Amino acid sequence: MNKLGYMFIAPLLIICLCVAFFMTFRLLDGRKKWLDSIEAKRKQLDALESSGPESVAAVRREFENVRNQLDWENDNWGKAWQAPNSGASPTGDGSVELGVGSNAGLGRGIQDVAKLPVLYLFGTDAQSKLVYMGDFKLMEVRQDTSGAKLTRPPFPNEVQSWPRGELRVREEIPSNFREELAALRTQAIIAEQHVQQATDQLRIQDLHVEAAQKALDMRMNELNGNPEAPEKAGQDVKDGLVQTIRREETARNALVKEVDALRRPLSDRYLQLTKILDDNAATLKKLATTPGQTPSRVAQKSVQ
Repeated sequence: MNKLGYMFIAPLLIICLCVAFFMTFRLLDGRKKWLDSIEAKRKQLDALESSGPESVAAVRREFENVRNQLDWENDNWGKAWQAPNSGASPTGDGSVELGVGSNAGLGRGIQDVAKLPVLYLFGTDAQSKLVYMGDFKLMEVRQDTSGAKLTRPPFPNEVQSWPRGELRVREEIPSNFREELAALRTQAIIAEQHVQQATDQLRIQDLHVEAAQKALDMRMNELNGNPEAPEKAGQDVKDGLVQTIRREETARNALVKEVDALRRPLSDRYLQLTKILDDNAATLKKLATTPGQTPSRVAQKSVQ
């Protein structure tokens, strides 16, 4: 091989040696990491074995407890589905449209609509808190969507408060939760009945107030007069009792004044007549005691 060939081979050999050194370094570094990981696991295993069989048994018991708890949760809560694009139906009768269907396993294989299960729906409110929406009877199952309806009549404004979007659909909830929900529902029904009774009583009171107001208006019209009274009504109805009484009092005062004006001359005449009678009586008494005069003449003179 000539010198020119050595000149080309030498750089190539140098490059190959560099690559070989780099690959060897990476291989040794990876081997070191694996050895360190194995050593750490071995130390952990040695520490676990050195702690005695009781520690291993405790870990196994904890594992069994956690697994039993998981099985219990699965048995009590059943299957669950995420239903996106879900929400209340515009009808407002308690129906909901769910974004999950038979393709996800919901109601799969059930042909009879009456045998479709009852579902329990949960949603997230505006404060990102999980809320329970209620028990819903599955009414229709499609491939990717389904329809359900509330198993009871909805409360006032309840449908409008349901969250929309992604809902959590569960096929079962624990019995103690259902009992608590039933107790709360009973309390809500009782409270609604109390509100209805109070509303009815308030409506009756409003009717009484309205009737009392009509009676008051009638009495006020009787007192102050009613310009809209019919033509056949008397003047006292049109003018009112107050104006009529004032008019009658004015007439009475005029009569009293006139009577008072007549009473004074009458009193004076009565006093004058009484004085004349007293004078005549005295004269008769005096004449009766005078000798030579008969009583008949005295009486005749007194009358004259």
